[in-house]
Amino acid sequence: MQPSVFISYNPNALIEETLALRLHTIGAVNGLKMYLPERMDEIRGISPETQNRINYSDYYILFSTTNKLSKIALEEIQFAFRKHNDKSRIIIIYDAAKGKNMHGTDNCTEQFFDRKKDTVEQFISEVIGIIMQHHEGQSKKQTEALGGLLLAGLGLLLLGAAFSGNK
Repeated sequence: MQPSVFISYNPNALIEETLALRLHTIGAVNGLKMYLPERMDEIRGISPETQNRINYSDYYILFSTTNKLSKIALEEIQFAFRKHNDKSRIIIIYDAAKGKNMHGTDNCTEQFFDRKKDTVEQFISEVIGIIMQHHEGQSKKQTEALGGLLLAGLGLLLLGAAFSGNK
């Protein structure tokens, strides 16, 4: 099963919105389920629909290239931190020229978009590659764990059959 991704950005940050929309389109073309925030009334905070979209997502991506994170983007990432309980599923994209503008994100996956070196297409391909690689690694771990449980169950079944009086 392909992963689902929620993409957030600061309102009124044109480069972030452009990158988010491109990632949304390219991710969907590559078979990912992509979500964007519903931003009808930013003054009231994160909408219930945006919360649902974050809850449905396997990964959360935040474009954080401005000097300061907006109130709504901050609420969304805080909600994502509580939902995921796994910072490796949260990807924060910073502007390479400005550097990090957030603290407490040490275990998150961090990417730096360098407008001088990276084309948008190359950068978005890298981000999709990170998601796919991480997701495949998680799927492999789940498959191995399930295989271990099945083998243990089969072993217990055979052991039970060996000691039962019905042959």
